[in-house]
Amino acid sequence: MDRRELAGSPRHWPKLLNPLRSWGEGLPGRQVTRMAEAVKAAAVRAVELGGDGAEAVLVSHQLPIWILRRSIEGRSLPHDPRSRQCNLASLTSLELPDVHAPGRPRIRYTEPAAPLYPGVIQLPGS
Repeated sequence: MDRRELAGSPRHWPKLLNPLRSWGEGLPGRQVTRMAEAVKAAAVRAVELGGDGAEAVLVSHQLPIWILRRSIEGRSLPHDPRSRQCNLASLTSLELPDVHAPGRPRIRYTEPAAPLYPGVIQLPGS
């Protein structure tokens, strides 16, 4: 059965699925570009306002942060969401030694609220 026959037969439709489906997040490559541009712009502005060593805080949903991190680490963007290192109230920090120089930022992951976790059900990727 070719694609046309499959598409023309509604009884087969439930068996069709897109393994790279989206829930409205947009394409991963675009997310990486958007997030990288936002990080760079915030870092440049922080240095303009506060000088070397200044910090900027950006808040985002889990997926854009994780996709940017995977890109920085040189890893494949498609992944199992249950494997994300994104716990409740966690921080993923990107350190850019020189905001005007090329290169990859250093990544640090912390969980400042970890002492509050006991008794909380932590699902993988949550």
